This record gives sequence, structure tokens and C-alpha cells, in this order.
Amino acid sequence: MSGALSPPQRLSGLDAAFLALDNRYSQMHTLKFAVLEPNQPGVVLTPEVVAEVLRRRLHAVPCYTQKLKFVPLGLHHPLLVNATDFRFEDHIHTVTVPQPGGRRERDAIIADICGGTLDRRRPLWEMWILDGLAGGRVGCLIKLHHTLADGRVAANQLLAFANAEEADLNVTDNTPTTFALIRDGLADRVRDLGNILALICDTRRTMQATRAIREHAPVRIPKLMSSPPTLFAERVTPARTWGTASLLLSQVTAVAKHYGVSVNDVLLAMLSGAVRGYLLAHGTLPDDPVPTMLPVDTSSPEAADELQGNHWSALMTTLATDEPDAVERLRTIRASMNVAKQIRNARGDLLERWAQYINAALLTKAATAYLESRFAARGKFPTVGVSNVRGPDSAASAGSAKVAEFYSVGPLPTSAVNVTAWSYAGQFNISLLAGRNVVPDAYEFLGLMRDALKELSDRAGMGWRAEELSEGRSLS
Repeated sequence: MSGALSPPQRLSGLDAAFLALDNRYSQMHTLKFAVLEPNQPGVVLTPEVVAEVLRRRLHAVPCYTQKLKFVPLGLHHPLLVNATDFRFEDHIHTVTVPQPGGRRERDAIIADICGGTLDRRRPLWEMWILDGLAGGRVGCLIKLHHTLADGRVAANQLLAFANAEEADLNVTDNTPTTFALIRDGLADRVRDLGNILALICDTRRTMQATRAIREHAPVRIPKLMSSPPTLFAERVTPARTWGTASLLLSQVTAVAKHYGVSVNDVLLAMLSGAVRGYLLAHGTLPDDPVPTMLPVDTSSPEAADELQGNHWSALMTTLATDEPDAVERLRTIRASMNVAKQIRNARGDLLERWAQYINAALLTKAATAYLESRFAARGKFPTVGVSNVRGPDSAASAGSAKVAEFYSVGPLPTSAVNVTAWSYAGQFNISLLAGRNVVPDAYEFLGLMRDALKELSDRAGMGWRAEELSEGRSLS
């Protein structure tokens, strides 16, 4: 019964920042894509069946039936209140994928869908059902605003839908009065201001600690505004490129184990090889290495099961694109990540704490002005983003549908390219989102990522057993 017991919930500063960063260049919704197949013989999946599976479980994640309620005069961050005017059909769209309904046809349709902003008068999501996939499968693409979920929360939402009992929606009105909005907004703001002195002191100590870490580090760690100019610094148009690749997680973990690094390090090396190869083929590879920014989960154990919101910080690391040798790039990335994690640990949750004090209107104006300025073209902010999420170890099912594959990717706040990997049921699923004017063909870039993994595998003497990739899950 969605909303029946859900009190109004104020967005955190980090949640509100994603709203403020939304503009025609930087569309701040994330993309969650599931490939569904029947989980029992004799079942035929149709768009109607898939929509009904979600509708009967929508109560499991309350934020899907909540909408924004802004505080008068911007006294504090908006609230999520129950949308008593919620209509499920307003959020559901169906599209038929051209035959033969393979990966390329599917991803081309998604690329056309994934641009554009969400309607803020409604709950901040919409679902596109892709009919006509090969093998009787059905695709389910959810455009979900980052305000509602980071990667960890998205994984929680997936499991919540899968594990939910079927039930009807019962969305009750919990919208505060205007007086209560102002009163509670002022009270929360006063409470926030009471924490500012401690935050300033913690920030000063953190700056000293991170400075010491950098001074004693064996490798140079990039700072936030240290990206060299590349073709990735070009301002993106609203049109998007989307592409996916599904590799065996065992292949990636075997490479990581051989070199004594993490799966995340291998992903960064794959991205590094692609960025280096792409710039060599399409532009001028800079002498200085291209950096990247990674979100890192900062949630507490108490927040482990949350179904809405964001708890993360970010770390900067090098992609070592100035190094021609693939193994040396991996080693440099590993060394850089070791130091970057120390810096991230020293900073803790400062990003979230400072975000409580943002002024949304000013942040919106500043972000838009930056993206429209000549400074953006210089590419000082990170122009390539990457994320790595550990999803469920076994395939999730809901009703008559099994989630055969799952992909997710974040937005493009300052970057032209965003790559996200999800480990899911033995798969290492990679999604690429890019400005279409910067990366017209996602599969060229994804192919370079695969080549980078193949080179590391070959150098390790393991070879590359392409036959391990199941039909429809290779890059071709």
C-alpha cells in the first residue's frame, strides 16, 4: 500500500543538488535497463504482462508514487510527498524494436529515448517497455532521476520489486500545509546552521590531512579541475548515445586476480585503454594523463536497506592515458587508486554535509552558465565518468518475468562520456552514455574497452575465450 505509512520526506542536500543540476545539457536522470525473459515454460511475455508485474509491486518502493513539493521562498530543500493524483499509465510507454531485435537494434531505440528531462509535476520516473527483442524477451528501461537513487539504492529497489507481494496501490495524502512547509523548513535550516562550525573545523582538518597524503604519495593524484583539453570537453547536445556490453564476470575477476588488483582497477584499465585509443583515432592524445571521477558509497550500516536517496562521495584518479603499455597503465591506476582511497577516507562525508547548505537556484544558474561558457570547452572538470556497482549475485525474478540482464548508467553532469559496470548474476554488464555529438558510435568505444581487457588477458597468458560469451551478449 504505497504511501499509506510514508511521511513527507525532505530531500538531502545531495539529492537536491541533482535537481539543481538538471538542464538541457546535463539531464540528471539515471537509466536502468532490464532484459526480461519468462521464468517458467509456457509463459509469454508481452508489454501488458511486464507493466502489470511492475504495477502490482509498485507499493514496495514508495518514492515511485511520490512527487516534489517545494518549500516557499526556497527556505529549504524540497520534500517528497505522496502523489494522490498518481496514474500508473502516465509513466508507461511501449515501443517496438526493429527486427531482428538484437543488441544494436535495442540500444539504438534506447539512445533515442534516454534524452529529455522528466516531468517534475509527477513522480520522477518513467518506464519504456521494448517489445520485439530476439528470443521472446522484453526490455524494460526506467528513466529514474538521480534524486531518487544512487547505485546502491537502485540495487535495493530492484530486490524490493523482486521480493514484493502483489498488492493494490493506496496513495494517501500527506502533503503539509503551507504554514507547516515554512515552519518545518525554517526549523530544519536552523538545525543545519547549528552544525556549520563543526563542519568548518572538520573541513580544515581534512584539508591538512589530504595535503599530507598528497605530499607523501608515490604517485601524483589529479585534482578536481585538472583535466587536459580533449575532444571529450566539447559541450554535449541533448541527443545521447547509448550502448551496452555483457562480459563474463569470471573473465574480469581472473584478470584482476592475476595482476593482484581489484575488479574496479580492471574496469578503470579498460576505460583507460578506450580513452587512449579513441583519442588517438579521433583527436589529439594529450601529453598529460586524462583523469576520471568515481562515486564511492558512504552509506552507514543503518542505511543499508534504503529505497531512496544518495550517500556517496567522489574520488579522483588517473587513467594513465600517457602510458602506452597496458600492464603499466593498470599498475599506475592501481597505485593511484590506493592513494585516492586514502584521500576519500580522510574526507569522509564532507560532500554530503556541505551539500546541505546549497542554494538550488544559484547552483542551477552557475551550472548552466559554466556549461555555456568557453571555460567548459577547456575541459578542466572531469570529462569522462565511471562507476562500478555490485548488484545481486543471482538473477532476480518478479511474477512471471526473470531479469536475465541488468544495466545501469548515470548522467553527464560535466562529462561527455559516462561508463557504468554492474556485476549481476555472473555477468559484468557495461553501459555507455555519451553526448551523440561527441561519441556518435557507442560500439566503437565499447569495442576498445573489450580490446583493453583482451590485451590484459593475453598478457597474463590466459587468452581470450570469446565462446564463453553467450549469444546476444557479445559486443557484435
